[in-house]
Amino acid sequence: MARAIDLPAAGTAAAPSGASPDIWANRSAQIGAARGIAVGLVVGATIGWLAIGMPEPLAGQARSVDPSAMLLAASLLGGALGALIGSLAGLSTPQPRV
Repeated sequence: MARAIDLPAAGTAAAPSGASPDIWANRSAQIGAARGIAVGLVVGATIGWLAIGMPEPLAGQARSVDPSAMLLAASLLGGALGALIGSLAGLSTPQPRV
């Protein structure tokens, strides 16, 4: 038999009273992924800037790549890894009891 779910009032962030814990897990994973993307982009851009400024013997083949492409690639890779790590970290946060 299906249960009725009470919907929250407009403008509130509360989950429905009959909501399962999966709703909270999904929300915390999304928040973690968003934070991870932001942090990953900053870290990736920083690594890209450092890679651009490396001396020739340390950089090797990386010096033949356009610096702006290297910065973009490092930022996107950092954002993608940040989203993955952030979503997994968001799943491990304690969930509120419904």
